[in-house]
Amino acid sequence: MNDRRFVANASASQAINALGIDRQIRQPAQCLHDARAVLEQPRIDHDGAILTDDERAIAEAGQQLDSLRHLLQLTGDRLGEFAARVLMLERTSLRNAGPLMGEHTMPDVAGVLSYTDIMTSPRLADYARRLEELGYQELWVPDLMGRETFVTAGFLLANTTRLRVASGIASVYGRDALSTAQAARTLSELHGNRFSLGLGVTHRDLAEMRGHEWVPALAKMRSYLEDVAAAEVRSPQPSQPTPIYIAANGFKMLELAARATDGANTFIMPSEHTRRAREILGPDKALNVVLPSFFCDDAAQGRAAARNGLSIYMQHPVYQQQWAQFGLGADDQSNGGSDRFVDALVAWGDEAAIRKRAREHLDAGATRILVFDFNPRPDSELLPAVAPTRGPASHASIPGGR
Repeated sequence: MNDRRFVANASASQAINALGIDRQIRQPAQCLHDARAVLEQPRIDHDGAILTDDERAIAEAGQQLDSLRHLLQLTGDRLGEFAARVLMLERTSLRNAGPLMGEHTMPDVAGVLSYTDIMTSPRLADYARRLEELGYQELWVPDLMGRETFVTAGFLLANTTRLRVASGIASVYGRDALSTAQAARTLSELHGNRFSLGLGVTHRDLAEMRGHEWVPALAKMRSYLEDVAAAEVRSPQPSQPTPIYIAANGFKMLELAARATDGANTFIMPSEHTRRAREILGPDKALNVVLPSFFCDDAAQGRAAARNGLSIYMQHPVYQQQWAQFGLGADDQSNGGSDRFVDALVAWGDEAAIRKRAREHLDAGATRILVFDFNPRPDSELLPAVAPTRGPASHASIPGGR
C-alpha cells in the first residue's frame, strides 16, 4: 500500500470528523476552517498523483454524492461542495488502499437496538462500555413495560464517553410533550449532545394498556411533534439541537418525518422499502434502518431463529399490510413465513452475509444500520462479529443477560 495514499486517507478521515458530517454540524465557517486546516497540512501532496487519481474518481462517481446533499441545505453550497469532495477523497483512498486499511469510514453496521430491560444495572453498564470499545456509534433502547427509557438513557450516557444513546422509540402515549422535551434537552445538555430522541406511536394495544384512547397514528404524531416544538423548557440549552427521529414504516408517516423531523426509523422492512423511504424523505434527512440479525453458519438454524423472532410482529395487521406492499403477501406470511419472506426481512448467516445485507440497505439509501439481535443468549456472537472496530478481543462475547 502506498504510504502517501494512507496519509491522505487518514487526513480525509480527520477532515470529515472536523466537518461533523453525521448530523452534528457546527457553524459552517468554523467547519470549513477546521477541515481545510487538516487537508492543507504539509504532509498532503496536493499536486501529486493522489489528488489526480481522486479527481478522476470524483468525476466518475458523482452519483454517489447524493448522501451529502443534505449538507448543501444545512450549511450552504460552499461547505456542502467541500464536504462532498472530502468524502469522495476518503472513499477513493479506501478503495485504492485495499484490504490493509482494515476499516470502513462509514461502517456497515453503526449501532444496536437492544432490549436492555433483561439486564441488571451492572450488566447494562458493562454492555454499553463493551459496545463503545467495539466501535459502535449508537445504542437504541426501547420503551415498553420495563425501565423508563429516558432514565435508562441517562444511566447509559453516564457510564460511557463516546456512545450515542437514543430512545428507540419513546411512545408518544407514555408522557406528555413537555416531559419529552424536558428529557431530551436535559440528556443532551448534561451529556455532551450524545442523545437522540426517537418517537413512535407504537400500536393500539400498547396505547390502551397505558390507559389511553387510541388516536389515528398520523394525527397523533403530527400533534405531538407540534407540542414538543412549542414546549417552553426553562433550562440551559445544549450546544446542538437534539436530533428527533420518528418511527415511520408507512409512507404518510415518512412524509411527516421529512417535513417535521430530522429523519425516520424503519423496522423489519426489506431493502426495497428502504429505497422507497429514501425517495420520500429526500436526500437531507436521516434514515435509520433497524436490521434484525442472527449470527450462525447454518441456513436451517438461521431461518428458524428468524421465524421465531418475527412471530410476534407477524400478528400485527399494520406490519402485514406494509410487507404486502413489497410483494410479501399472505402466501409468504403464512405458516411462519416462507424462506423468501424471512430472507427479505432478517439478516442471518456469518459476518460476510450479515454485512452484505446491511450494505443492501445502505445502497438503497439508509443513513445508518442498527442491528437487532434475534439471539437472546448473552453469548451471542453477532455484535463482536459485525462491530465497526474489530480488535484482537472483539470476538469475545459481550456482557448480557442477567
